[in-house]
Amino acid sequence: MQTVSGTTKSAAAARWEPWAWAIFLTGAVVFCGKILLALKTYGTNDVYGWEQALEWFRYVGRDMFRVVPGANNPPSMLYFMSFVRWLAQTTGRPFSFWLHVPSILADAGNLWLAWRILQPRWGERSIRWALLLLALAPALILISGYHGQNDSLMIFFLLLSVFLVEKGSIAAGGAAFGLSMCVKVVPVIAVPAFVFYLLGRRKWILFFAVAGAVILTAWSSFLLRDPRAVIADCFGYKSALGHWGLTYLTYQLSLVSPVGTALCAFMARAGSPLLLLAIAVASWWMNHTENRPSLYSQVGVVFFMFLAGTSGFGVQYLAWLAPWAAGLGFAPMAMFCATSGVFLFLVYDYWSQGLPWYIADSIRLGDYYYADLDYFHILCWLSVVALAWISWRQMRGRDRWGIIFARMAPPRRVLALATAGLLMVLPAAQWLRQPRAGWAPDRIAGAEVLSAARKRYLLELSAQLHSMGRLTDSAEVAQRAAAE
Repeated sequence: MQTVSGTTKSAAAARWEPWAWAIFLTGAVVFCGKILLALKTYGTNDVYGWEQALEWFRYVGRDMFRVVPGANNPPSMLYFMSFVRWLAQTTGRPFSFWLHVPSILADAGNLWLAWRILQPRWGERSIRWALLLLALAPALILISGYHGQNDSLMIFFLLLSVFLVEKGSIAAGGAAFGLSMCVKVVPVIAVPAFVFYLLGRRKWILFFAVAGAVILTAWSSFLLRDPRAVIADCFGYKSALGHWGLTYLTYQLSLVSPVGTALCAFMARAGSPLLLLAIAVASWWMNHTENRPSLYSQVGVVFFMFLAGTSGFGVQYLAWLAPWAAGLGFAPMAMFCATSGVFLFLVYDYWSQGLPWYIADSIRLGDYYYADLDYFHILCWLSVVALAWISWRQMRGRDRWGIIFARMAPPRRVLALATAGLLMVLPAAQWLRQPRAGWAPDRIAGAEVLSAARKRYLLELSAQLHSMGRLTDSAEVAQRAAAE
């Protein structure tokens, strides 16, 4: 019996080896691409936001949360960003580049962790393809390589926590969870899943004791100064409402009906508490079923539910989903990669006013709903809703649609994928051809007109940045205008 088992494992390893090389090489190429993108661009206004926060921190110190409006990141990130600034000063590479590096490294770590967690399912072709798509995920390329936020780093520590807990390393898992909360406080939504998963064995006390110790240590200097301000700003922060999912639909309804106005007010007031209650109930239920799902699957369900029903949204939040979507198989992962990739590309292209990208100035140009991207936004949101539904069905052993797709004849499968691709690529190409405010002229007018319009836009942006006190950015943009 042992011989048979060993033979089976060797055969599985032999079948997996080409896929392992394919995933590794793809991940390496994408990693280099992200580094190059980070070197050649500045990113969104969030990059400047971090630079501005560091200047505030330099002058007001531990009074940051008391006197600076909008200081909503965990205080530990101010120390981390100070280290990033030191790297920039030491190496001569810009702050914007070093800000992107941790998330780029975290994406590589997330791929490795997803690989390890999904190792028992390596025999499934769907999972192997999903891991390859995770290495290629356009959303991660755009967010980690261009945006300038740390969402992938947060997910890395959370995924590491899940991996360690499932391996039985409760204290180490608690430390990793605490580190994820030191990047952003979003992992708090997964607390019920961890509690109910560990509750029967009383190990949750050790887990949260270690996590709490890490958080308190990292936040201590600010908590001792003004605990109320720190907790209120970090846990009371709400993203912009009205341009994602349910709140977008209720806002559109409010433009034509008073019912929509009432629904908007209700979502703003009660949307988040109801969503968190639903997540807590789902977490309890998942751990009281006959066949309890893995912690990895449970946390994935939590994040899919949260992004499907959240009242507030930022485009960088889409980075939260990729490592969990890989566990659903090829078709759901491909759907998410396609819809999120097209949506994010068009958003960043609008904020950057066309290729080549350098600064995505969302403050000057306004939110993406001014760019007529409703079709792509709704398509992306519906794909997140579908991920939540598929993950719930798979957890209950009812993945009928995944089985149907897997059993499709190759020609029908290709036809289905091609049709889905056309539904996104053709409208996206049409959108890109339309003139947009800023620099885009009638492209038929020729390259000279395009270059002159782009130069005019860059000079206007440089003047605006200078008036805002962003002197380094203003000089950089002026140099790019001179190069046109």
